[in-house]
Amino acid sequence: MARAKRSIKDSVVIVCEGTETEPPYFNELVSYIEGNSQFEKIKIVPTPAIVKGSDKKRIPRKMTGNYYHILPEQTEKDYLLYKAQPTRYVREAYLYTQDGSYNIAWSVFDKEGHPDHKFAFECAKQWNVRVAFSSYCFEEWLLLHFERNDKDFYVGDCHDGKGPKCGEDCEEDCCGEKCLAGYIRHKGYIPKYRKNLPGTFEKYTLPRLNAALMNAAWTRMNKQGAVYEHNPYCTVDTLVAFLLNIRPYEWHLKESIVIANDTFRITIGENGIVEITNLGNKRLFVSKDWALCDSQGAVICTLQKSLFVEEDSKAALCVIPSNAKLLRIENNDIIHLVELAT
Repeated sequence: MARAKRSIKDSVVIVCEGTETEPPYFNELVSYIEGNSQFEKIKIVPTPAIVKGSDKKRIPRKMTGNYYHILPEQTEKDYLLYKAQPTRYVREAYLYTQDGSYNIAWSVFDKEGHPDHKFAFECAKQWNVRVAFSSYCFEEWLLLHFERNDKDFYVGDCHDGKGPKCGEDCEEDCCGEKCLAGYIRHKGYIPKYRKNLPGTFEKYTLPRLNAALMNAAWTRMNKQGAVYEHNPYCTVDTLVAFLLNIRPYEWHLKESIVIANDTFRITIGENGIVEITNLGNKRLFVSKDWALCDSQGAVICTLQKSLFVEEDSKAALCVIPSNAKLLRIENNDIIHLVELAT
């Protein structure tokens, strides 16, 4: 898989909302890249000690003073302003960058019933904190390892107690109609799935990494407006790709595509010929590295030559193979997928 370009070593802090699922997952990922990492250091918050002291609602343990997971707020006034979920996780990530210890901050949280998403995203933009977001919950990212599912789940797991869960002889089994975890178990994707299931990254993400990255990008295709208003919607892939130093995907409909400063349209013309129309105000360069892929991203063929398309003009690229569903376009930071299927 193609590597992203990065010239200097960064120090990264990742502040997670959850204490049972996200921190162990990302700690496994960090352990996987240890010794071969492009980062100077990576800190995952909350730490195991904080997790052990957390209460049953999976929010930060009770500490004297105006604390988030670990760091105290600068003033009580600021704490009252930023303490609501999920803003508190963005705020703590930002605070970690203020003494120079970390120059890149990520916040990992989901939609699951929290009231403060608008403010959280506004703060993240203001403080340059990157967000890995799941709607409805982190299990959305895990489901995307296996399929593209546009169902709007509104429950993480129906039963959070110690008894049977959906998919495990539960008397009130929703059969995956309500809860993401139950759906994952019912489909047999992760039969004994639990929060904090050991080996999730190595056993499930690594073998299905490309599919997971593609499918997460698919949840964002053609979505407008506030991200927290969409379901499903996932950006956890951007953090995973960042840590692994690979490029994430961006998925487009063929009607109108904007990549960098280029705007164009892809159509399937007569006799199955892929055509490109330059909608921008400058010449569009079509690289020979552009490729046609199947629905899973496997390359079927690459374009045999490079060409320029003048503004307000159209050019034929190639005859589309019967199994081609996507056009793959690479740049330094992102792999773009353009949907060709009618």
